[in-house]
Amino acid sequence: MDRSDEAIEDIEKFLIKHQNRLLRHKALSSANAELLRVHLTYIKNNRHLMRYAVLRNHELPTGSGATEGACKSLIMIRTNDAAKGGIPRA
Repeated sequence: MDRSDEAIEDIEKFLIKHQNRLLRHKALSSANAELLRVHLTYIKNNRHLMRYAVLRNHELPTGSGATEGACKSLIMIRTNDAAKGGIPRA
């Protein structure tokens, strides 16, 4: 594992540490405690998807912009072809 990919674990540990401290001192409202719990659950469940350094090292995109752009281009090509009669209708 790339050391820079361990950042998500560091963030999780930081949040848990401060969540426990804030709960002990009643400095966290129940709504904010629930919001923090939801975010921590998301991090725990999706940690394997947050390996950004490894992706960058393999020159893979780390955001959805490239994927969204490719989808938009593909849809435009297909709709333009359909308008020109290039794609048979089912």
